[in-house]
Amino acid sequence: ACVCVCVQLESVISFLVAVPDPSGQPALSYVLNEWCRNHSYFFGAYETKVSSLALCKLLSHCIATRDQRVTNIRVSIDSSSSTSEGVTTRSAKSCRRVEVPVALCLVKLVVGDLQAQLEMDTAEEE
Repeated sequence: ACVCVCVQLESVISFLVAVPDPSGQPALSYVLNEWCRNHSYFFGAYETKVSSLALCKLLSHCIATRDQRVTNIRVSIDSSSSTSEGVTTRSAKSCRRVEVPVALCLVKLVVGDLQAQLEMDTAEEE
């Protein structure tokens, strides 16, 4: 699916808007929610790079065209907040889902991928 987004983005968007998801709504929102939620679970250098490239193309499309079929979509992301100040353990953190515009989620995912790649490059140099 990510390769299709890289090659035929407009066609993929049009198709997903026309096809219903399990609840009868356009599938584009469903697919973007699932993709954003599961992006961190993609394993393998190739899969991660293709997904990141597709996210970049989708983000570029959102910015360049202001395509409301995409920009009006809100996706659910994890929002971690600590219950105390200072160093917080995982058990003291509360995790809840927050709805944000898809473009914000795309930025978050792309920056996270870039950070992970920079960390890997730094580790290889050492």
